[in-house]
Amino acid sequence: MIRGKAVEFNVYLFLKSKLPAQAWKVEKIDMNAQPGHPDLDVLVTHLPSKTRLTVECKSAVRNSFRVSSPKSNRPHFQVKCHRSRSFIDKETNDRYLVGDFDVVVTNPSNAFILKGTEEDFAVTHDRDKLKVLSSFYGSSNSEDILIKSYSDWLFASAPDIAIKGVIPRTPYVQFEKDPNWKRVDDAENVLLKAVTQKGQGKRQQSLS
Repeated sequence: MIRGKAVEFNVYLFLKSKLPAQAWKVEKIDMNAQPGHPDLDVLVTHLPSKTRLTVECKSAVRNSFRVSSPKSNRPHFQVKCHRSRSFIDKETNDRYLVGDFDVVVTNPSNAFILKGTEEDFAVTHDRDKLKVLSSFYGSSNSEDILIKSYSDWLFASAPDIAIKGVIPRTPYVQFEKDPNWKRVDDAENVLLKAVTQKGQGKRQQSLS
């Protein structure tokens, strides 16, 4: 819970410093989620269009980083993109639907940490994994890799990762050049795309 709130606050600080103030307003919404009421992590308003975007902050799945797997032959990890509370009155249970949030943000740091190492956060010892991480982060020191990964934010719009309108519980993220998950330099472009998608959704609703 505490780590989750720290992620939310760090995303808020990052967006606050990264986005031009004349175009975007970034707010951290303190709200205790109750049944039927969403827990808003970060609210971003596109000032020119007055479009409000909800930004969901999610951690990577612990020790989910893989150099390759049956799912993909490229390095990848998974994100815990599901509700912390079970919504048993929904067919989708604890999964999010498109419309529950607009953009999801994560970083891969948790994906490198071994399970069962809650206190010392030991980084993977796998040589193949460390080779990929060392090349990407420019360091062979596991502690340095972990520190750098904390600020390696990746952004995706909800419709881009959804399957038939439902967000997977633990979507896969290609570590480099994922078509849907973009890093910090493209954060504003992801938000602008979400603004367009939200506008298109409203127009479709008005026509139906």
